[in-house]
Amino acid sequence: MTSPLIIGVPSKGRLQDNTRAIFSDAGMKISRPGGDRNYRGVLKGIDNVQINFLSASEIAGQIADGSIHIGVTGEDLIREEIADISGKAHLVQKLGFGHADVVIAVPSGWIDVRNMSDLNEVSRHFVQKKGQFLRVATKYIELTRQFFDQHNITDYRIVKSLGATEGAPAADQAECIVDITSTGSTLKANNLRVIEDGVILKSEANLVASLKANWSIENLETLKMVLGRITARQNAKEYTIVNCYPNADLTLEKMKMIISAQAILFNADIIGHDGLSLKVKHKNAVALAEALTETGITYVTLTHPQMIMSSDVPIFDELVGKIA
Repeated sequence: MTSPLIIGVPSKGRLQDNTRAIFSDAGMKISRPGGDRNYRGVLKGIDNVQINFLSASEIAGQIADGSIHIGVTGEDLIREEIADISGKAHLVQKLGFGHADVVIAVPSGWIDVRNMSDLNEVSRHFVQKKGQFLRVATKYIELTRQFFDQHNITDYRIVKSLGATEGAPAADQAECIVDITSTGSTLKANNLRVIEDGVILKSEANLVASLKANWSIENLETLKMVLGRITARQNAKEYTIVNCYPNADLTLEKMKMIISAQAILFNADIIGHDGLSLKVKHKNAVALAEALTETGITYVTLTHPQMIMSSDVPIFDELVGKIA
């Protein structure tokens, strides 16, 4: 038996719940025999897949070193763990959950510090007047360095945060912080605010592939099935299928001409061997159906399928190009 396709799944919390839901909706149930103490699982419905239950940060690290083929984790962790991801990892698809921003926050009382330029002035003041560097508490060391470099800020030092980063200024461990936030309420509760241009990264959960993993032909074939199902489910969430039925007043060729013209107007794709069905964004579906009936097509139905499968899987093809 060939080596399995290894997928890293968050071991607990909302990230795991949402990941399970994504796969389950696409007809692939993540099974964890033995319960939470078992760190290996399987993907029901697709053979030769091994699920590794890991922390989100472990998934990022194992993507980087090629220990797993693909995984679900936050973009913030990928960018932090892999400073230059171009040769090590590929962001396959955003998954629509786990939204959070990596931000620079300063004390609310620093009313004159509105942007990174102002922060640069403060850092120079600390060196010139106090003889010390501005202290920045963070878990995001690489992201902080990259962002400060982009803004030409050099008079600072990073204080590695091991606990609640937002408490560092109040504890006199740092003057400002770089941390992740979803609503900003925790920052506000600690008398901190995000500066105007201080959003380093708008992160969310991603399906990420390793470019360092050992990819066999069998692994790629399995992955295409996985990504094909995820794509099919995503298509179903975004598109309606509009079906047109022949009637005595129009020839088949005339119907096809009408459908082709309306497809262009409504940015729809003609699908099916007979050319009588279209795939269109949900918001345009009813208007397209009305337009078709007004041109003489008597019967038009709208279908909201569970999945829209296709032999073309663009996110797989893009990944294969990166691996090659």
